[in-house]
Amino acid sequence: MKKIIAIPIIFFISFLGVIYFLLPEIGNSQEFKKRLSEKEGFFQEKEKEFLNLQKITTQLEFHQENLEKINTALPKEISLANLLNFFQDKASSSGLIVKGITQVTPLQPKVEKGEKLKTPLKPHYFKLNLIGSLASFEEFLRNLETSARFFEVENISIENIPQKESEETLLEFNLSVKVYSYQ
Repeated sequence: MKKIIAIPIIFFISFLGVIYFLLPEIGNSQEFKKRLSEKEGFFQEKEKEFLNLQKITTQLEFHQENLEKINTALPKEISLANLLNFFQDKASSSGLIVKGITQVTPLQPKVEKGEKLKTPLKPHYFKLNLIGSLASFEEFLRNLETSARFFEVENISIENIPQKESEETLLEFNLSVKVYSYQ
């Protein structure tokens, strides 16, 4: 009779032991599955981002020529030597004589407290003093307009240079030019 009672008690104690040792492992495996699904979701999201970046890269490669034109028109940093050489070349190819080129520092606009004047473009100002004929000056302006750089002529003043009657009429042109670069 003792065997009949002992066997169910042993099974019951064995069952409790199995549950006691397996239950934490079952909980750990469920927690592991939960973390695994979170990581899978994270990696799927990263894969979507990566595919999106690949798509953007192929689009950028397709428009590379246009981006290079934009970088030429609006460089990150302005090279004064290159810019002055550009003005000199365009003026001489148009038949003008460069009397002077100076860089001008503009006055800073007044900004009230708490208000910031923020733009991604930084203007650079130059004053050009040129001598030549009106036709040469028009050609110079056309060359500036069709160049890859982004120029803005803000002010033009024209003066007549007294000449002898037999010589061609020369004019003196003073231009205020604004050139942009990224900040």
